[in-house]
Amino acid sequence: MRTFGVVLDSYLHLELNRENFKDAAIVSLSFMLRDHEVIDAKTNPKDLLELKPNEIQVIPPKPESFIAAYENQKNLGYKDVFVLTSSRYLSETFNQANLAKVILNKDDYHIIDTKTFGSGIEEILYQLDILSRLETSNLSILTKIKDFIDQELTILFTKSLPNEKSNLIKNLLPLSYVVSIKDDLEMIKNTFTKNKIFEYLKTLIDNQIKIGLKPYIRLMYQNYKEAKILQQELYTLLNINVYIDSPLPNLIYSKLPKVEFGLTLGRGLE
Repeated sequence: MRTFGVVLDSYLHLELNRENFKDAAIVSLSFMLRDHEVIDAKTNPKDLLELKPNEIQVIPPKPESFIAAYENQKNLGYKDVFVLTSSRYLSETFNQANLAKVILNKDDYHIIDTKTFGSGIEEILYQLDILSRLETSNLSILTKIKDFIDQELTILFTKSLPNEKSNLIKNLLPLSYVVSIKDDLEMIKNTFTKNKIFEYLKTLIDNQIKIGLKPYIRLMYQNYKEAKILQQELYTLLNINVYIDSPLPNLIYSKLPKVEFGLTLGRGLE
C-alpha cells in the first residue's frame, strides 16, 4: 500500500487518467501573455504559438501553493509527500518548491527534481507505482527513483532552436533537431530527414534490449492525427509498444515554438 502522497505541477495535462495517483495534488503555473495572465490549465497552445518566445513570461507556482498541496496530501493520511518538479530549464518551479520546504521545515516533504516534463513525468509516476508495490521504505523509493531519473531520456524534435537566427538557406532546407532537456537544453542531433531520426531511435532501442530491458515509447504530440501516423511508423520500424501519451506541455512552446513532437523512452525489465 502506498504511504506517500504526490504533488505535481501543471506540466502534466490534468485530464489524463492516473488511476493510481488520482488523489495527487496539482499546483499550476501561469503565463503572462503580453499584458494578461492565464493559468496553464486554461491556456490554448494556439495562443502561445501566435506569440514570440520573448512575449511569453512563465510564472511558476508560489510557495504557498506547494504548502497547501502538501497539507492536502497529509490530510489524506500519507506519511510522506513527494513533490515532483519539472525541468529547471523550463521554469523556476523547483526553486519555489524548495522555498516552501524551507518555510515548512518538515522532514516528510521531499522534492523530486525530475529533470523532465510531460510524458517523462508520466513515466516516473509509473515507476513510482511499481516501486510502491515492491518497497516498504519511502526513503528507499526516493533513492531508486532518483537513480532512474538520472538514466531516463525524454527528447524533442523541433524545426528551430532557442535564439536561432533565421536565414535563407535555413528556411529552404527542412532541417530538424533532436534535443533533450534536463537541467538545460542539449542538442543531440540535426538531420534533414525523418528516417535519420528513426535510425537514431532504433539505435537507442537496440542498446536497451541488449542490456535486458524491454523498452517502449510514450509520445507527446502537437497534432493528434499526425501522432497516430507516427505511432504506426515507429511500431512498424522498431517493433515495440508505442503509446500516445499526451499533448505537448504548453510551456515547451515558450522555448521551442516549432517543436513537432516529443517522446520518452520507457523501460521495463524482461
